[in-house]
Amino acid sequence: MHFLQELGEDTNRPDLVDTPRRFSEMLHYFTQGNRSSVDGLFEGALLPATHSGMVVVKDLKFAALCEHHLLPFSGHCHIAYLPNTHWIGLSRLGKIVERLAHRLHMQERLTADIAQAIQTGLNSHGVAVMVVGEHFCMRLRSHEQTDASVTTIHWLGAFEAQTELQMTFLQQVRQLP
Repeated sequence: MHFLQELGEDTNRPDLVDTPRRFSEMLHYFTQGNRSSVDGLFEGALLPATHSGMVVVKDLKFAALCEHHLLPFSGHCHIAYLPNTHWIGLSRLGKIVERLAHRLHMQERLTADIAQAIQTGLNSHGVAVMVVGEHFCMRLRSHEQTDASVTTIHWLGAFEAQTELQMTFLQQVRQLP
């Protein structure tokens, strides 16, 4: 309620009476990842890998809050991993992205956190993660940046050292569904 008063708003106005509660619920929703770990998402979801080829999942949607402005950024995430001994159920990758996105974040750290969670949970030979996001702090605060998007990439394991793997991942991401 104090933030509304700081803005000079009448907090007794009928349309604003429930705003502090709704705002708090929204913040609670977008930070629920702080109260749960991704480790449990790997339990019961690992399958024995029968080949070592690259697994690519594209266009996993997410929404997060920028830790600098508490404004949303959203977009999609592309993931590739090189299995070691296990695969993970594909829907779990989306759940990992969602759980990690529901924390106060910078996109760069979100990208690295997703890659590290998959690398740790699968003990894979390598992980590549690309996140493409649209930031409301850029769109709302600058008339010149209304169409800007931000792309971040994080490589782990074999993807760090092998340009050929990086190029294969990038080609897969660019292919139309």
